[in-house]
Amino acid sequence: MNRLRTKLFWRQPENSAGHFFFFIVFLGLLSIGLIIFLATYGLQKTISQQIYIDAEDDAINISQAIMRIEEACFLKENSPDKWQMQINKADLKAFDERMRHFLMLFKIAKIKIYDEHRTVIYSTDLSIVGMTDRDNHRLEMAMAGFSNSTLKRKESMVDLSMEEIFDVDVVETYVPIFIKQGKVIGSFEIYKDITRYRDTISSLIKKNIGILAIVLLMVFTPSMLIVRSLTRRLTIIQARLKQQASVDSLTGLLSRSEILAQARGRIVGPHRRCNDPRHEGTDGIIMLDIDHFKRINDTYGHLVGDLVLAELAQRLIAALRQDDIVGRYGGEEFLVVLPDSSLETTRSSGERIRRIIADNPIICEGHHLPITVSVGISCLERSDEQGFSLALEEADKALYLAKNAGRNQVRSLLGTGENEIAP
Repeated sequence: MNRLRTKLFWRQPENSAGHFFFFIVFLGLLSIGLIIFLATYGLQKTISQQIYIDAEDDAINISQAIMRIEEACFLKENSPDKWQMQINKADLKAFDERMRHFLMLFKIAKIKIYDEHRTVIYSTDLSIVGMTDRDNHRLEMAMAGFSNSTLKRKESMVDLSMEEIFDVDVVETYVPIFIKQGKVIGSFEIYKDITRYRDTISSLIKKNIGILAIVLLMVFTPSMLIVRSLTRRLTIIQARLKQQASVDSLTGLLSRSEILAQARGRIVGPHRRCNDPRHEGTDGIIMLDIDHFKRINDTYGHLVGDLVLAELAQRLIAALRQDDIVGRYGGEEFLVVLPDSSLETTRSSGERIRRIIADNPIICEGHHLPITVSVGISCLERSDEQGFSLALEEADKALYLAKNAGRNQVRSLLGTGENEIAP
C-alpha cells in the first residue's frame, strides 16, 4: 500500500533549484575563464608595451651616445652653419669595427645612418651603404624631427657578429640627428633585438595567471558551496510546496487539481495506451460522497469528521488497483479514475468500495460509526478533453441519482433501474 501511495500521491517537482545552481556554476566558471583570458591579454599587452618603450628609450640613448663619441667621424662642417654627413671610405672599416663592439653591449641587431638626402652613409650591413630610401614614411617622420618605433618579427637577419639568426623580434626605432641649430640633417635606424624577452614574458604571464586562477578558485569554491547549500534548501522547500499543492493534507490523497491533472495525463490525449492488447477501449470514472457527513460533524465534532475522512481514504487505497488514481474532490467527495476499465469493471469497483465502507464501521474516539457512501460512475470513451469533461459530468449526475434514490448505492446514467446495484 505504501508503494501505491508513493506512486499515486507523489510527483517529482521540477528541479528548478538544481538547474539554477548549475546555471550559477556555469556563469561562475565562464566568468573565471573570461577574467583569466582578459588578464592574460592585458598582461601580455602591458609587459610587451613596457619592453617596447624600454627598447625605444635604449635606441634614443644609444644614438645620443654615438653622436657624442663618433660625431667627428661622420659629421663634417663644410662652411659656417653648413653641415654634411659623410664617412670617408678610408675610415669606414675602423668605424664599423668600433660600432660593432659598442653596439654588441646593448643587444643591437642592426643599425643604419641616413644623411639628409635619405642615403645610407653607414650600416652594419655594408652592402646597403650608398642606397637611398625615398618611400619610407617612418624615415620621413624622423627627418621632420620625430622619433618613432615599431615592433617587427623578422624571419631571419644577420646580426653584428655576421651570423644569420632566425625568427627574431626587433623594435625598429628611427631617431632624428640634430645639429646645434636644431636642424635635422639625418637619422639613425636602430634595430633592438628583444627576442630573449619572449620566454620571460611567457613565464611571467603564466606565474601571474596561475596565482590569479588560484585566488579566483579560492573565492569561487566557497561561494559555490554556499550557493549549493541554499539551492538544496530551496529544492526541499519546492518539494514541500509541490506536495502541499498536489496532496490533500488531511487524507494524503491527491488534491482536486492534481488528480484532474494526472487523469488528463493518463487517459486523455496521445499518452492513452490504445495499442496495448489489455486496453479495454474505455476508462472509468467513480465519484463517491459520504452519506450524512454533516450529521457526523454536528454529532461528534469536526475532529471525528476529519478522522472519518482520513480512514475512508485508506480504505479507498486498499480497494483500488495500483494503476488507479484517487483524490479528494472536495469536502466529503472523492474522485477515482480507473484507466483501461469498461463500465462493468467500473461498476464492480464502485460496488466493492461501497461494500468495504458499509460493512466495516469506523471506530473513532470510542464510537463505532456506520459509514455509507453514494457512488456515481461513468465511462470515458473519447480520449480528448471534451470526452473527459463529459465523463466527469455524468459521474457527478449519477452520484446525485444515488443520493436521491436513498443513498448507499452505485448509479450510472446508462440503463434503467435493473442495471443499477443497490445494497
